[in-house]
Amino acid sequence: ALDGKMALHADGFIKTYGREKALETPRLRTLVDSGIPLAMTTDAFRAATYNPWVGISWMVTGKSVSGSEALAKDNRLTRAEALRLFTIGGAWFMNAEAEIGAIAPGYLADFAVLDRDYFAVPEDQIKSISSVLTVMNGKVVFGAQDYRNLSPELPAILPAWSPVKYFGSYYGEK
Repeated sequence: ALDGKMALHADGFIKTYGREKALETPRLRTLVDSGIPLAMTTDAFRAATYNPWVGISWMVTGKSVSGSEALAKDNRLTRAEALRLFTIGGAWFMNAEAEIGAIAPGYLADFAVLDRDYFAVPEDQIKSISSVLTVMNGKVVFGAQDYRNLSPELPAILPAWSPVKYFGSYYGEK
């Protein structure tokens, strides 16, 4: 499984190893073209973000969150390839490709309704796409905007001192 840390830490990597090395780290195009099963994850613990659009944006645009070029043009993926690594790739990695990773008969009803069309927005907007409705196993787990009334009540934010409690999430929603 790959993760999107370079989307966040490319500037430090460039400072340590140089831009030429960063543009080929990892060798995404070679890996995808090899046919080796791959998954992209958020690795959302302390080192990265839980937002998959940050990593997807980096794979498609080649730019880190700071705007630095962090992947060479010939090392980037198409939008479909990047999305596939997060969906079908993730399902394969969990050995669950027969039940998740695609919207198909017999699969669990896991999906998100997005605030924008991923395949149509300008590349610089990919990183700020967000879900307005998220369904897992057939149940609404998140709703915003027109779907806010469907969202379940969330438990208290832990730890109590979390900045999310005071400043909101990615886009200021509390």
